[in-house]
Amino acid sequence: MASVPFCPRCGTLLDLMDSDSATCSGCKFSCRYEDLSTAVLACETHSKQRELPLWQRSLLAPAGGDGKAARALVDEPCPKCAHSQMFFYTMQMRSADEGQTVFFECPKCGHNYSVNA
Repeated sequence: MASVPFCPRCGTLLDLMDSDSATCSGCKFSCRYEDLSTAVLACETHSKQRELPLWQRSLLAPAGGDGKAARALVDEPCPKCAHSQMFFYTMQMRSADEGQTVFFECPKCGHNYSVNA
């Protein structure tokens, strides 16, 4: 039999006990495999779009307009344009027993990179 046999009476999965018959454990219906329907069963699911977690929303639209106002400014030279300061913020991206990831962004050229601390 190519498809999974379901009971035509109650919809329970049929027990495949013998080589030529099937028995329903729910309603005790029994029949030969040849008597079962060969209809194709299709299942379709639909789900509502969920709201993003707060930490993810803050990355997409941080507080303070463009988000740079919510980030600290540190004296760290930009590796691309050598500007003397960079914005930075941290996030716990790895497991709790490991350090945080520090993200840097240059306010002058926009270059960004991260460091696992």
